[in-house]
Amino acid sequence: MAKKCDILYIHSGRNPKTSESTKYGVVPMGIISILNQIRDTGVNVIGINLALEFSIDPQFDLESVFKDIEYKILMTDLHWYEHSFGALYIVEQSKNFHPNIPTVIGGYTSTIYGNEIAENFPCVDYIVTGDSDLPMAMLTDYLLGRNDIKITSIPNLIRRQNDTIITSEEKWVQTTLEDLDCVRTDFFEHSEQLPFLCTGGGFRKSGAQWICVARGCLYNCAYCCGAKDNMNALFRRCNVIKRSPEKLAGDFYALAQKGIRVSPSHDFQMFGKDYYKELFARIRETGAKPGLYLECFQLPTKDFIDEISITFDNKNTILEISPISGNEQLRNENGKHFSNNDLYETVKYILAKKIYIQLYYTVNVVGETEAQFMDTYFQIKYLHLAFKLRDIFYQRIVLDPLAGMRKWDNFKSSYNTFMDYYNYCLIPQAEDDPHTGFDDGCAVPIEKKLKLYNSIFGK
Repeated sequence: MAKKCDILYIHSGRNPKTSESTKYGVVPMGIISILNQIRDTGVNVIGINLALEFSIDPQFDLESVFKDIEYKILMTDLHWYEHSFGALYIVEQSKNFHPNIPTVIGGYTSTIYGNEIAENFPCVDYIVTGDSDLPMAMLTDYLLGRNDIKITSIPNLIRRQNDTIITSEEKWVQTTLEDLDCVRTDFFEHSEQLPFLCTGGGFRKSGAQWICVARGCLYNCAYCCGAKDNMNALFRRCNVIKRSPEKLAGDFYALAQKGIRVSPSHDFQMFGKDYYKELFARIRETGAKPGLYLECFQLPTKDFIDEISITFDNKNTILEISPISGNEQLRNENGKHFSNNDLYETVKYILAKKIYIQLYYTVNVVGETEAQFMDTYFQIKYLHLAFKLRDIFYQRIVLDPLAGMRKWDNFKSSYNTFMDYYNYCLIPQAEDDPHTGFDDGCAVPIEKKLKLYNSIFGK
């Protein structure tokens, strides 16, 4: 007997047609909370994570999903540009099997390139842009014939009416995150294995799940699409909105009870000492000792590290720091504002607390000179030898659609449209893959950099 639901939500890997079908399987936090909100109104949802399905069974057949499940709406996320091909492939497949079932996409990349997507992909019926919580709920009601919703009243919507593309005049911006639920994922097939997905494909050794702390940012890092100025331009969000420590502590407790490490969307230190002290105190009051994976937007202070060490399970806690470059000038230009000496002192302090560290450097920092590269090489070597660190990653970045570096003088980009990113996703990824979307202008070839970096670790 076929399964039945109102909404079939499918999250794509990078390319469902190739061996990269298992890459980038982590589901965006936003769509999880949106679908939970919709479910709470009585709408039945089935979630399929293609990266997970292909990890479990490399012979997984996507066509069987469309044949074996009866659904009324097809939804997929187009949040990260890495899903540009995969998301549209899912929509096209749905239309092939069920041409009359409406298709809906949303997310950051959909917001940036909504009009271009609508013009080039007639298989997409509705694109929800910007903050999608309310618009997606209203659109669901409209498509299911509930609550007498009129299509013209739905904000943030790009839709197709015959051969005409119509954009809503009404705009909506989220003002509170208190009721978001990023924790429940039971509507997914194989939901118990979702936390074990990793970006590169396959499974982690320990489970982790992302939760929403805030929306917006206080920083304008050169490489980041989610920077402060972009939030204002795309979402009309001039200020960061954040969740209360009370609500967040509840999420930490719920995930800790399942043995799942928590990955917060934001660095708590961004919101000041009073905020993180109250949050951590509330977590301790629950009696839970969660694991933590935290991306530190800048350097964590000693007080912040102390609070982490007494709140979380240190053996299951990772602090991720991104110096980007060993050269302080380049680091500052790219949005990370700390000195090398401060970095060393912070690493030493974190290790003294027996907390695990990951460091991330960028192999293609724009305009890097040979001397600046050597600063990075010697810094990585020093950190490895002096502190016995092995998880020091030296990775190439791909140009984000709205990265701040696009505004720099003489910056040359080759990824400028949605179709550029769509076609990028069709290129197999490799360590020596030159497809980054921009000319880095570095004095030292990437191949030489990677060879020296690998020599540090005996590779």
